[in-house]
Amino acid sequence: MKRRILTEETAVSPVIATILMVAITVVLAATLYMMMPEPGDTDELAAMSGSRERRDGERWIISISAGNVPFNGGEDFRIYDTTTGASYGPGDDVLTEAPADPGTYDGDSVITIDGVDYPIWFNDNSGDGRVRGGDTIVIYDPAGNLENLEFRITGTSLRVTL
Repeated sequence: MKRRILTEETAVSPVIATILMVAITVVLAATLYMMMPEPGDTDELAAMSGSRERRDGERWIISISAGNVPFNGGEDFRIYDTTTGASYGPGDDVLTEAPADPGTYDGDSVITIDGVDYPIWFNDNSGDGRVRGGDTIVIYDPAGNLENLEFRITGTSLRVTL
């Protein structure tokens, strides 16, 4: 009886190898597809920056130094109490000019917190209807009750502690 020595060392047949490569490719493609966000579907915040100052002992001036978002009547302007998580916004469109006497102003352009109305207005210094560098937001707060609360514009990275 003759012994035969095999010199071919094929571990997997070419057909099975092809099927495995196609299966791995399909699994990788499906994984990547599931991980990719939809176009336009992003949680990224619009980059904005600003600072605040207390003026005349009765106004918070928020100066926008960078950014560019639509004004939208100020509906995105919010004050947050970071200790309780409460959020407060204006009752109506924010004024685009200062009221004659903010101390007696009783319109809807106020943020109400614990029964106290704080008139708010937006100075569109660029005149284009957008919140951008050079513009200011003013909140009338003669008692300083808003100190240590946070002013934000929803959908942006702007966070200013009053």
